[in-house]
Amino acid sequence: MLEEFSDVAQERGADGPRRWFSDEEMDLIVWPDADGGLAGFELCYGKSRTERAYAWRRGGALSHFVVDDGESTPLRNDSPVLTAGGGAGDREKVLADFLARAARLERAIVDGVSAVLRGE
Repeated sequence: MLEEFSDVAQERGADGPRRWFSDEEMDLIVWPDADGGLAGFELCYGKSRTERAYAWRRGGALSHFVVDDGESTPLRNDSPVLTAGGGAGDREKVLADFLARAARLERAIVDGVSAVLRGE
């Protein structure tokens, strides 16, 4: 079940606060807008396998990525980054998994992410 982290570091110059929800298989980072909707999100899934992510910002297209965990060498601890090569992904399967994990999230967040994944 997705649970919210408290005290999430905020981005300088961002339009609004960033919120982060996580469980053992998914991370959801959302950027709410002033009206309670979504300005953007990143939905990372498959954390125990090959992690991938959908990313969306208002006014842009939904994109799919592979998550490079930054752990290619034990000598460094780099931050994870989204990289090309994710293909199209299976939005219906990811949406179903997200909905099963989202029971504790606010309805506006669930509805916003769901609408984008459905292509609405």
